[in-house]
Amino acid sequence: MKLGMHDLRRTFGRVAEGLTSYAVVKRLLNHRNTTDPTERYAEPDKERVFDALQLIELHMLMTSPELYNTLLASAKYPPLPENQENKE
Repeated sequence: MKLGMHDLRRTFGRVAEGLTSYAVVKRLLNHRNTTDPTERYAEPDKERVFDALQLIELHMLMTSPELYNTLLASAKYPPLPENQENKE
């Protein structure tokens, strides 16, 4: 099975949809709908988009403790226990 960029975008979109609003997901995926008049009133500000992106990143990294610990483990982000089965 080959993993493509669209597969990664779809996964990112699914994770994002569970963690933030539809308007933020649209912004993160850079989707525009010119027939949606509500879009101009519900556009999220940059800070909200950035905060959502950090939340999504953290959520995704937590599914891989080894990667999380390598990239984030610190006083702010305590290390996660790693799966010992994969170490042997």
